[in-house]
Amino acid sequence: MDNFTEKRQDKRVKTSKKLRIYSSVSRVPYTVDISDISQRGASLKTKFLPTLDEVITFEAIDDYVQRLHFGNARVRWVKNSQNLGDSGFGIEFDDDFPLEVIN
Repeated sequence: MDNFTEKRQDKRVKTSKKLRIYSSVSRVPYTVDISDISQRGASLKTKFLPTLDEVITFEAIDDYVQRLHFGNARVRWVKNSQNLGDSGFGIEFDDDFPLEVIN
C-alpha cells in the first residue's frame, strides 16, 4: 500500500460520493463509499473486497443512483480490517477520471 502512496502524482480529493462496483465479489453490482479520489485512482471503503489486481467496472453515481460516469479500473491494494469502517480497496483507473463529475 505504501508503495502506491509514494507513486501518487495527482492531488487526492475527499468526497462523500459513491461508486457502483461490478466485480467477482458478487453477481450483482454493489455500492461503495469513495474515501478520496484523483484523476488516476481512488480509495474506497467497503466490506466487500475484490481480489488484488482484479479488473473491475465502476459507475460514478449521483444521490438518485443515476450514472454520471463509468469505466474500468484495476484493484491496486486491499485492506481487510476487523473494524468495519477501515476495510476497503484502492483502484487505478484505466482512463483519467473527470473530477468535475463528483463536485
